[in-house]
Amino acid sequence: VVMKTSEFINVNFQKNNSSKQKPGKTSEINLSVRMKITNIPVGYAQQEFYSTDNMTVQHLMSDNGTITYTESLITETANVNIRNGNQETDMAGDRLVSYISGDDSITAFFCDEEFYHILEIQGRDANKNFANEIIEGLEEQ
Repeated sequence: VVMKTSEFINVNFQKNNSSKQKPGKTSEINLSVRMKITNIPVGYAQQEFYSTDNMTVQHLMSDNGTITYTESLITETANVNIRNGNQETDMAGDRLVSYISGDDSITAFFCDEEFYHILEIQGRDANKNFANEIIEGLEEQ
C-alpha cells in the first residue's frame, strides 16, 4: 500500500501468505528483529508490525499523526539514499543520527554494522526532540 503525502511516500506492508518458502530450502540470512519501539508514545497505538529475516516495519498512529520505524538489513544490493536539503546531523544517545525536516514531518536516519534504521514522523509531533526520545528508547529484542 503506497500513499504519497507532500514530499514523502509512505509504504505499508501486508503479509503475503502466498509466497511461502519451498520445503527443504532455508534462508541464507537468519536474523530476527533487532530493534523495536517498545515504549509506544502516549496517545499512539500500533497499527501494523511486519517482520522478515532482513526487514522490520512498525507503524503507529494517533490523532497527532503517524510514526513509522523501519529496520533494514545492510546488503550489497540495499542502499539507502537520504535526499539533500534541510538536513542536520546530531547525537541521539550514543547514535549519530541524520535528520531531514519538512512541513509537519521529520525523518531520522542512522545505521549500525548490520542495519539501516529509519524513523519517520508526520503530524503535530514531528520534531527532533520527539524523534530523539523514540530513538533513545529503541530496545534490542
